[in-house]
Amino acid sequence: MRWRTVWVLLAALGVGVVVLVVDRRGSSVPPPLLSFPQLAVTQLRVVRGGDTTVVAKVDTSWRVVTPVADLADERAVSAVLEQLAELHTERRFALEGEPAAFGLHPPELEVHVSGAGFPPVALALGAPTPSGRSHYASVDGGRTVALVPGRVKDRLHTSTADLRSRRVLTLDPEEVTSIRREGMGASLSLVREGGRWEMRAPVVARADEVAVRSTLRRLREPVAARFVDSSWPPEATWVFSHDALAETLVVTWIGPDSLLVGSSLRPQALVADSSLASTLLAPTDTWRSHDLLPVSSYEVRRLTLVSAGDTLRLERDGRGRWRVGTALAETPQVMRLLRGLEVSRVRFEAGLSSFSPDLSLVVGDGDGLDSPILFGPPGPSGRVVHAGHLGGFARVMTPALDTLVLSSEAWRSRRIVPLDAYAVERIAVECGGRNATATRRDFDRWKTSRTWQTPCSPDSLVRTLLDARVETFLDTLDPTLLHETATVSLSSHDETVMLVLGRWGSDSLLAAVEGRVVRLDRDLVRAVRGAVERPRG
Repeated sequence: MRWRTVWVLLAALGVGVVVLVVDRRGSSVPPPLLSFPQLAVTQLRVVRGGDTTVVAKVDTSWRVVTPVADLADERAVSAVLEQLAELHTERRFALEGEPAAFGLHPPELEVHVSGAGFPPVALALGAPTPSGRSHYASVDGGRTVALVPGRVKDRLHTSTADLRSRRVLTLDPEEVTSIRREGMGASLSLVREGGRWEMRAPVVARADEVAVRSTLRRLREPVAARFVDSSWPPEATWVFSHDALAETLVVTWIGPDSLLVGSSLRPQALVADSSLASTLLAPTDTWRSHDLLPVSSYEVRRLTLVSAGDTLRLERDGRGRWRVGTALAETPQVMRLLRGLEVSRVRFEAGLSSFSPDLSLVVGDGDGLDSPILFGPPGPSGRVVHAGHLGGFARVMTPALDTLVLSSEAWRSRRIVPLDAYAVERIAVECGGRNATATRRDFDRWKTSRTWQTPCSPDSLVRTLLDARVETFLDTLDPTLLHETATVSLSSHDETVMLVLGRWGSDSLLAAVEGRVVRLDRDLVRAVRGAVERPRG
């Protein structure tokens, strides 16, 4: 046997020994020091230095019951229970001598856990070991001492304040249906109706959904630094209501960087830092909608614009396509206008009053509601605007409107086929008395009729028809006067588009689409003829 083979076998044997040792060590993990089901716990009692804190579960939430009745911090209580449930020790020994020698009489910290379906358990933490890395502990007052990691005491060494909720608002934000604030020189009233927040004071207007929800979430975050009994004259008073339940918050400054918030549902006031002032002491316009459009761009179904006697009417049909009058509109162009209006944010300024409208815009949604918006002439600082959902006058920059052309022809679609290439499932061609059809079998394969000429690809013909654009609209020309040259039918799963290619006089680039004659930018007859006529030569 070669020496190289010997070394390989010895290395493999060493790896096997290591794996065996690790596996045996891993299988000898000691059981938890305390055994109890966390979900069944209904009471937690912590005794520290003569001070006792009792937390009990009421229905599904935790509450502090001693020494003060208050809401508990759910995460803090869960953290203590998890620490107890995961507590292990690798060494235990019988207690010899007095418990005081190990700091267990009296203990520095006691934690008692009780609940339904299991006997109460208790843990007493005593003095640190000479090395300082562990603490002496006893379970249920027994005569056995265990060594637990030193960090355990730091995590269990909680005070009453540590277990109290530090949230300003007690009510669930999702259940709040009305908000009222008094003070700050003006009243504020917000009401949730139909899942949408509305402002009722100081003006009747649409509320800023993001601002209202952000306020409610902010008040549910743990922000309190400490709890105090004293009270101060209020800067503002908030009332949050849900059905028959209401919570009142009294807010005032108690220093340059501290805010005092008292709740009608809490026994003591909470002291928070000044960052909360941007929420509770903000101007009323903070919760007023600054959106120029009353709905999102995708909810708009109708648009009517009137300026200097010109009127433009745009409406979305049942297929989601925009139309100008009865003709197809350039949908990307309409959506650019809507998105430009959607991102426009108004500014509320004092002193704005009535004006002579330069432009009016009526926005219709899917519920049949029409919202008129009036605009003044453009200026260096924007336009003055008035709308019901804004609650009065405001100012806005409107680049999307300043260069707007209200001519209907400028908004008509230049595409002759309003389908996407992948949506076309069948194409039928008639030209010079010959007919041919092609049906899509899957993404890139077609089944063609016997009369379909092989050199002509259905995909290529579809792309040619879809790429064609209108050069001129000839609405005054009667479609029946065209000398018909070819007819093309393009079908999707739920729609068929008929295209008649013809000529009038010497003009051979004409087509009839939806009963209207247009002049195209290319000769489509030649491309269509290739599907039914055998190539010469």
